Amino acid sequence: MRPATVRTLADEKETDPHRLAQRQKQIDYGKNTIGYDRYCAQVPRHQRRPGKHPMTPDKTKRMGKKVFDGIVRKWRQALHKYDPPELVEATKAVEVESTANAGSATASQSGSAQTSLTTAAAEPEVKTEAAKSPFKAELAPPTRSIYENFDEDNFDDDDTDDDLL
Repeated sequence: MRPATVRTLADEKETDPHRLAQRQKQIDYGKNTIGYDRYCAQVPRHQRRPGKHPMTPDKTKRMGKKVFDGIVRKWRQALHKYDPPELVEATKAVEVESTANAGSATASQSGSAQTSLTTAAAEPEVKTEAAKSPFKAELAPPTRSIYENFDEDNFDDDDTDDDLL
C-alpha cells in the first residue's frame, strides 16, 4: 500500500507561457534599476539571506496574479534601500513639489511654511530642469472664442430639413 501524498499549489510549477512571460517582464523592470545594480555590487551572492536581503520572486511558483504582483511590489520597495542618496533626495523633492502643487487653499499656514522650507533646497534643480524641457511651457489662453461670430438673428429662411440630407 502506497502512503497518501498531499499536493499543494505551492509545490506545483507555473507552466502557462504567457503568464511566465508577464512575470519575467515585471522581474526585468526591477532588475533594470540603479538600486538593483548597487545591491548586486554591495552584497555578494553567497552572503544574501532571505528575510534580510531582497530576493527575486520565483516566477515559476504557482500563485495568483495579485499575489505575485504583491511580492514583486515588496521586492521593488526593498530594492529602493540601495538607491543612491542623490536619487532618493531628487525623488523626495519631486514628491514634495507635487503635493505642494496639489494642495488645497485651506492648508494651514504652518503646513505651508514647512512645505516651502523643504522645497527651497530643491528649487534650483527643478527650475533648471523646467527651463530645459520644452513641454513645461505654459500655454496662452485662447484669444478668440469659436462662438465669436455666431449670429442668432441671421438664419436663412429658405433652410429646410432637406438640406441636411
